[in-house]
Amino acid sequence: MSALPKDAAIKRIPDDYSPAGSPRWYALVSGQDRGKQLYYTDQVFGHGGELQTLVFVHGNPECSYIFRKVIQALLDRELPQTRIITADHIGFGLSSRASRRLTPADHAGNLSQLLAFLALRKVTMAIHDWGGPIGLGAMLDQPELLDRLAIFNSGIFPLSRGCNYRNYPFSLLSWSRTSALIPNRYWGSFAAGAITSQAGSKRSLLLNLLRSSMGRNRIAVESPYAAQFSAQSNIANSKYLSRLAGHWCERQKTNSAELNAFYERLQAEVKTCWGEGRSAVEARLLCGEWDALGKRENADAWLKALPQLEGNMTLFPGCGHFLPETHPQDSADAIYELLTQPSDSG
Repeated sequence: MSALPKDAAIKRIPDDYSPAGSPRWYALVSGQDRGKQLYYTDQVFGHGGELQTLVFVHGNPECSYIFRKVIQALLDRELPQTRIITADHIGFGLSSRASRRLTPADHAGNLSQLLAFLALRKVTMAIHDWGGPIGLGAMLDQPELLDRLAIFNSGIFPLSRGCNYRNYPFSLLSWSRTSALIPNRYWGSFAAGAITSQAGSKRSLLLNLLRSSMGRNRIAVESPYAAQFSAQSNIANSKYLSRLAGHWCERQKTNSAELNAFYERLQAEVKTCWGEGRSAVEARLLCGEWDALGKRENADAWLKALPQLEGNMTLFPGCGHFLPETHPQDSADAIYELLTQPSDSG
């Protein structure tokens, strides 16, 4: 176990951040973020059966804290022997603060280094938001590592014109526009409010966001979701990802040849890597329907790439984007079902 990085935006580990006694940091050995430290946890829980591995991959503007309730719900069960791993991307949570604006391809490259260091095999991966492109992107060079997949309001394909992050949740206050509209000093409280607010109606969501942005939602403002954005560089990095979300995984819209190639490869290879024949992985999809990534169009895109999702997709009406935060029991149920099913892959 190493010490909390000096350049981490959060200076003290909250008691409920992760399973007790497990904080660790991995120093990246290559790439533009070489030397920066990724926070992660790596613990074995449960009893019986062959050891399994469960990896959680978060998105923006969250951190691995978003999976704490899901993990606790799993630990409340008779869990088979499972190695549970969480991690914070650079610029988020307890990892080193960002010194540049990282794309999903950058985060995938960093995550792949951590996964290689941990020497994993037959991984069950739970992905949320940008965690989809990041998590699956990190495994493209070793697709056989992925054994099972739980998808929570995530996607690797472009969204429809009718509902995307250029017009969701409000046409004048869309997610991709907030980076320009919300001052930096309010970004942390705004993000925390967005994550912890129950969606369901535009009016209730807007009121909760306003209360959080003005510092009137104490629980949100004092959470790690807000604290991680005490660093200006982390804010810039997070806002960059929110702008990218306006053209979610759209090739030719990135102004980056590297990111465009990343999207193209991910979309082209997902079916051959994990959706066909012996390579097909057990998968579940759970989405809050009151969200651009929770619409049926996105679920159908996943189904086309991973036909084994037929009969294994659940959309929750009135539920928003941050399903692991608002519906941890349902999220844990899906993961538990994966962990307790025999594997046919690999």
